[in-house]
Amino acid sequence: MLRFMSSRFKTALAFVAVVSASAITVSTSPASALPTFQPMKNVNSSLCLAIPNSSTADGVAAVQWDCNGNADQQWQKYYYYANEEFSIVSGNNIHECLAIEGSIGTQGANAVQEPCDDTYSQRWEVDSANRIWNESSQMCLAVRNASTTHGVNVIQWKCEDPATHPEQRWTWNS
Repeated sequence: MLRFMSSRFKTALAFVAVVSASAITVSTSPASALPTFQPMKNVNSSLCLAIPNSSTADGVAAVQWDCNGNADQQWQKYYYYANEEFSIVSGNNIHECLAIEGSIGTQGANAVQEPCDDTYSQRWEVDSANRIWNESSQMCLAVRNASTTHGVNVIQWKCEDPATHPEQRWTWNS
């Protein structure tokens, strides 16, 4: 039957087959979500969570920086757990997630970008005060020493009273 079809029709048929096959490909990585990337702004400093110099390298520490709309300041909550846990995916490199350096529970450990791999150090939850806390360490994402200066590292710290510790509070802005 293909022998009697025009070459233009055969080409179109092949294109439809390729598109159909690619449409059923399934991915389990956070990058498979439809992206809704937004800046995360610290309530205390009004500066945005960023990856310095738009780096795509693994292990780069997150900092706070003047909000400028760059991709390195765009983040997505990716819910793929049964409860309210989510990963925070980088808009600068959709294969990188916000994690705690070395997956450790040490107070003051840096928040870094790492390849998304579903480890507990990459699982986060947000509470009613807009504190984002790490599932592994049970500590909050905070700006070191409550600084309002750009370039200061973002770390994990014991969750404190949100009224007196606004450096642990974040907003998602569009």
